[in-house]
Amino acid sequence: GLTIISLESLDLPATSDRESYTTTNFLAVGIMYLLAHYTESLMYSTNKNHPKAVIIDEAWSITSTPQGANMIPRLARMGRSLNTAVILVSQNAGDFLKITNNMSYRLAFGTKDKEEINNVSAFFDLEKDEEGNAIKGNAQTISDLKNGECLMKDPDGNISRIAVDGWNVMMKDTFDTNPDSRGGANN
Repeated sequence: GLTIISLESLDLPATSDRESYTTTNFLAVGIMYLLAHYTESLMYSTNKNHPKAVIIDEAWSITSTPQGANMIPRLARMGRSLNTAVILVSQNAGDFLKITNNMSYRLAFGTKDKEEINNVSAFFDLEKDEEGNAIKGNAQTISDLKNGECLMKDPDGNISRIAVDGWNVMMKDTFDTNPDSRGGANN
């Protein structure tokens, strides 16, 4: 089975200070708790021997809130025993720097932005210079990645440059969030 839940326009709070929450922030947090409970119930209710995946696209919207940042490690820990992979997708490696201890595999595509290059370097635990920036060779490798190429780090700490090739068209269409390829922002 496939369940897709879209949280478009969910107004999650950017702070844990409940005094600053708006009514929509409180409602959004409630929705997140319900979603986490629903996700966990799906993980528990299916056969443990069948592999499953929880894929969270635009994960920054969840990891940027205290509630979401707490949910991710819980899903990852439970997922191992329930044969469930938790896959987080975001355009910035910096979105994951606070939750890296539960990650088995890490992928990062190229960027030319200096701050993001430093975030990718930190995400992969690569060597830094005296100022805390990615060393020149690593920064160059990250910025030289071509379309479809990325860095991958495995559970043993090995880092390789890989190319992502081939794609199931049905799955691409199912998970495509790009408004231009989906026929415009209003579709």
